[in-house]
Amino acid sequence: MIESKGKKIWKILFRRVLPLVVTVVLYWFLLDRVDLEKLLMAFQTTRFLPLVVAFIISVLFQVIISAEKYGYILKTSGIPISRKEFYALKIAEFPFKFLSPFRTGELMKPFYLKRKYNITFRKAISTSFVELYLALVAVVVFAGIFLSIMEHNPIFLLLLITVVTVILIPLIKRLFRRKLLTWLDFDGTEEIFTYKVIYVFILVLIQVYGTYITFYFIARSLSLEMSLIQISGLLSVVMIFSALPISVGGMGVREVAICKLFTEFGTNEQLLSLAFLFFIINFLVRALVGLIFVNRVVKGILWGKKED
Repeated sequence: MIESKGKKIWKILFRRVLPLVVTVVLYWFLLDRVDLEKLLMAFQTTRFLPLVVAFIISVLFQVIISAEKYGYILKTSGIPISRKEFYALKIAEFPFKFLSPFRTGELMKPFYLKRKYNITFRKAISTSFVELYLALVAVVVFAGIFLSIMEHNPIFLLLLITVVTVILIPLIKRLFRRKLLTWLDFDGTEEIFTYKVIYVFILVLIQVYGTYITFYFIARSLSLEMSLIQISGLLSVVMIFSALPISVGGMGVREVAICKLFTEFGTNEQLLSLAFLFFIINFLVRALVGLIFVNRVVKGILWGKKED
């Protein structure tokens, strides 16, 4: 009994306290290296109109296109979910996803689908895995292409081709064939399987590139001169690092990566302002709006089909 309680305490510390500690340490590291007066001045000189444009683009790509993509994944999985419901589910995931340690918020949607539609957890989590997997592939693709263009060196493109063809594509096919993933219930019909995966992947590419455009307009609001090609290459690397489950919603990791990788484009204070504004517009606002739908989703998880 004592050993069991000890394990529970360590699990709580590992899952909840450690990510918070990592986040706090990284923010302390950042703030310790900037002049707070200059940081506030950078915020004060921010232009409002580019921020509005960035916010609109973020909503269009990260909410609307993202929700439509997820709805398509659910419907091709045979889950009879309405547009209103998958929009609510997608928006409600934001506070879970961005404000939870070790990306545990990703499990919210599978739990909801399992309880609400009485499907296996394997099938439910398969829909989320496909979404995350293709998003990772999209970021790797953009990183390889645009870093090669930036550096005038094909090594990044060759590395990209190697990773995608040798690791990512064989892995996803193996998971489907072994029924570890059940999206589309892959039965060897290569043409249907390929068409649907490509369609979802195109939506993922559009959604991810919307993130780069959002970042571009935020940079413009701070009068930071950088091209979309430069942003697409460097921000792809930032997104790969921030996806690592070591902090709360990637916070701290994302800001440190931005400040280190974009160092040639501005001062520490300007880059930290850029990182904070990117977090607020592309993550925090969506998380706060998502709180409106959290109650509905939590009821669906707890009571299953009883919740309409």
